[in-house]
Amino acid sequence: MGEHMDQMADLVEKLTAELRFGLRLAFDNFIGFFHAIDWTEPWLICLMSFHVVLLLVVIISRKNINFQMCLFLLALAGVYFAGTLNSSLRDNWKSFMVNTLFSLCYLIVRWKRAELRHRKTFT
Repeated sequence: MGEHMDQMADLVEKLTAELRFGLRLAFDNFIGFFHAIDWTEPWLICLMSFHVVLLLVVIISRKNINFQMCLFLLALAGVYFAGTLNSSLRDNWKSFMVNTLFSLCYLIVRWKRAELRHRKTFT
């Protein structure tokens, strides 16, 4: 019985070590992504503000079913047209942004640089 408990304790210890390592890696990736984005760009601040206002409107109007249905349909329309809007914004990014975020390659490079800078500060 004691040998079985030791095996179980060893398995649990290995599992928690793997989880801690995986969570640390995920956290480092998130921090790298967070630092790769310039959060002071006006369009990004407006986008975040829009989402906060939308959340507040949803919470405040939670008892008005008809309004909630209209809001839901508008949100669905926004999701439907997101691809078209993204294409249009990708073509005209210089008019409202300093750096492009519409290029996946550019974003990955900035993300990795920020992640390496973050890791360097903790080592």
